[in-house]
Amino acid sequence: MADVGSVAATASASVAAVDGSTAAGAPRGGEPAGAMARMGWLRRRWPALALPLLVLGAAALHLYHLGHEAFAPWDEAVHAVVALHMMDSPTTPILYELSALPPRTLASWDATHIWLHILPFGMSAAAMSMKLLGATPFAMRLPGVIFVLLGMVATYRLGRRLFAGTLPALTGAFFIGYAPLVLSIGQGYSFGDMTDTPVVGLSPVVVLAAVKGWQTGRRRWLVLAGIVQWVLFLSKSGLGLATCAVVVALFVADLWYPREDGWRRPGVTGLVAFLGTTLALVGSAYLYFAHRFPATTSLESRGWRRALFSNYEGWGAPVDTHLTFYLYLMYGSALAVLLVVAVLACGYHALVRRRRAELVVVVWFAVLYLPLTIAVTKAPPYTVGAVGASGLIVGRFIQLVLRSTQRRWRAIGLGVLASAAAFGLVRTLWGDFGVATLSWDLSPRRPLVAMSVHQFLPRGRGLPYLILGALTLVFAALYLLVSSRRIADPLRALARRALSQRPLPQWLTPCGLAVAAAVVVCAGYVVHMDARYARSASVAPGPAPAVGRYLAEHSPPDATIFMDVSTGVTLHHTNLMVMFWSHRDAYEIESADQKVVCPLVPKAAAVASTPVLVTMHTYTGPGSQIGSVDGWTVYLLNSCG
Repeated sequence: MADVGSVAATASASVAAVDGSTAAGAPRGGEPAGAMARMGWLRRRWPALALPLLVLGAAALHLYHLGHEAFAPWDEAVHAVVALHMMDSPTTPILYELSALPPRTLASWDATHIWLHILPFGMSAAAMSMKLLGATPFAMRLPGVIFVLLGMVATYRLGRRLFAGTLPALTGAFFIGYAPLVLSIGQGYSFGDMTDTPVVGLSPVVVLAAVKGWQTGRRRWLVLAGIVQWVLFLSKSGLGLATCAVVVALFVADLWYPREDGWRRPGVTGLVAFLGTTLALVGSAYLYFAHRFPATTSLESRGWRRALFSNYEGWGAPVDTHLTFYLYLMYGSALAVLLVVAVLACGYHALVRRRRAELVVVVWFAVLYLPLTIAVTKAPPYTVGAVGASGLIVGRFIQLVLRSTQRRWRAIGLGVLASAAAFGLVRTLWGDFGVATLSWDLSPRRPLVAMSVHQFLPRGRGLPYLILGALTLVFAALYLLVSSRRIADPLRALARRALSQRPLPQWLTPCGLAVAAAVVVCAGYVVHMDARYARSASVAPGPAPAVGRYLAEHSPPDATIFMDVSTGVTLHHTNLMVMFWSHRDAYEIESADQKVVCPLVPKAAAVASTPVLVTMHTYTGPGSQIGSVDGWTVYLLNSCG
């Protein structure tokens, strides 16, 4: 029996040797079994390893210096104070607690200082975090990091579900976690803060739930999408509702597109499940705010309408701004042409070839960029809800380049990727060279189109597109030359001889290696921008933390602070930062002269508050000195008689 067994084993080995394999999966060509096993394990497991590594890297990047004390002098300073007050009054977003003075800097604020300029979900999340961890900048910003990481995971899951591949999913997750503007928003460095990070993180959740509902036919996913859509409304009002267009587009596609494997047709019942949930919750929230805070709600509703047709709050800009300035802030100018070409390629597959997967991401992208491009008022974070869509579109484009069998399309794709990598490498090694400025002429006599052309060429905002377009043509021509049979065939033969005549794996083909190199360089370019920004973006916090902490300890709990900002203050709205650290109302005044200070005392007394003056000058009016901190003197004020 032993002899029979040995003969059978020998025969099996002989047969395996003839066809190049073994029953146990031994490697071909005599390659060590351990190496092949390791490569096979890596090929199977690398997607599962890549996402956690991306998420950990993004967490480290966003948590770096998260607790810095330099609040942005506008958005974050305001929202920090509102979040602080919501710790004690969760349903009432207020800016000033006692409101001793009427609003000075913005005539449009309501007299009660109810803050509904941005709806309060982001500030509520910050308030809950500070309630659990303490009223610190780190605790205030921590929910923003959590939303970003949630968005990375949701975008990855959405990419896998839409495109059946790891590359688009990882690219989408990378865009969410590493986009420079998202980093600056999460750390409070720029215009946009805790009210924008929920939009970054929850928009992919809405789209993922909607896609699962449309692919499985289960209405519970569409109801879940409607609930998350309501949370997005509570974060950013009308901008948060943009992702509703994805569900509407899927419903319309069922009427126009042919059937696709993996996609059900929930039809009217699916659409009603989503829109019914969304409208019921959003309508209830709007009626609640309109009933409790009618003046402020009406004021802000008019503000959103004015933003479409006028230069609202000074954020008016030409029609090209989102593509020739803000896009550079979002992702870096090296990716400009890559993103635009990727949108066109996915749009072709969505509209001409009628593919639902591409339709989802293109509609998600376009529903934010098209209306906000037409609207007169434009601000950098208005399109942060489309960051996940941008990443998935770029990832899908790279996937299409790898899978293309036509030389001309592969040449264009590789040309675009190579131009982005080359431009990004130059920008990384030699820095920015003045290709974008933030200055424009908003003269109403000039039409928007003429204004756009004027800004596109003379001021250099469109220069990256011209450079990248020229580089794309050069690299595409090089690829067509190298891939010609006269040159490519000898190279392929040489590669096969080096690899023992075995077929080349996809990632070892010239196209695969070129794409991999371009992706690595582009990712390194973005991470380089992130690291440089994280190291240098934070400004000095000024006197607010020290003064605020001193007032919290040495002034009465019911105090109203009047802060003389005639000297010694380098940041606007320092009073708001003092409010955060002192937990007391604070107002900026132009001097410590008695003529300015004395009329303020009865106004504070009228709301049962104790007036306190903070100045770098000597105050000679009625009152007593409490103490001083970092050159600032604190006075307890008395009536001037």
